[in-house]
Amino acid sequence: MKFHNFLNDILSSRVKLDILRAFYKHRTKEFTERELADYIKRCQSPVNYAIKDLVSSNILWMKVIGRANVYTLNPESYFVKNCLLVFEAEKGILANLIRLIKKDLKNTLSVILYGSLVNGKEKPESDIDLLIVCRNKKATEKKIISLQDKVSKVFGNAIVPHILTEDELNRKKNKPFIKNALKKGIRVMGKL
Repeated sequence: MKFHNFLNDILSSRVKLDILRAFYKHRTKEFTERELADYIKRCQSPVNYAIKDLVSSNILWMKVIGRANVYTLNPESYFVKNCLLVFEAEKGILANLIRLIKKDLKNTLSVILYGSLVNGKEKPESDIDLLIVCRNKKATEKKIISLQDKVSKVFGNAIVPHILTEDELNRKKNKPFIKNALKKGIRVMGKL
């Protein structure tokens, strides 16, 4: 293992990150190279190069079983003990966003998170689409301003709120974005 700037080598590749994410999710699992490539949906050649680096960095252990090399996470590794926490943070990002929305919009009838963020196709600059059903649009708009400020500081994304009363929702329920939100969105709060 390198002792200086070792993160540059370990985190410099999406393939390595995908491998580390797989081992984070399955900490005690043994993977062959082919199983790992299939699991992370990558070609075997880049997986082979990445695994070699991760083994030489003492993050993965390799053992030979028959004709196959089998890899496991090294639970004693400095990196594993200290740096894999980043995957724990990654796992909690959406939950933290939802918690923030619930806190700031707590008296709202319903809130649904939808769009690219929900279907996993978001980009760093993607908006956070919210379908909000409320009794008082003016009061909700004020809450959204406060929420937008917090979300922008914490996550760097803008909120795109679609604020409707219950009557407006019933009149517009056949619009494509509302149908999509109701069908595929994440219900943050409320009955929708």
